[in-house]
Amino acid sequence: PVGLKPPTFTNDDVSRTFVRKMGSSFSLMCNGQGSPAPTT
Repeated sequence: PVGLKPPTFTNDDVSRTFVRKMGSSFSLMCNGQGSPAPTT
């Protein structure tokens, strides 16, 4: 799949911490995704 725009990075984060209860689910967002989201 190919997006219309190449990946871009909007910040200079070195690391980021997420606090969640043990056993809970969560999503990690990827700053390097193309835009709009690629389709097949």
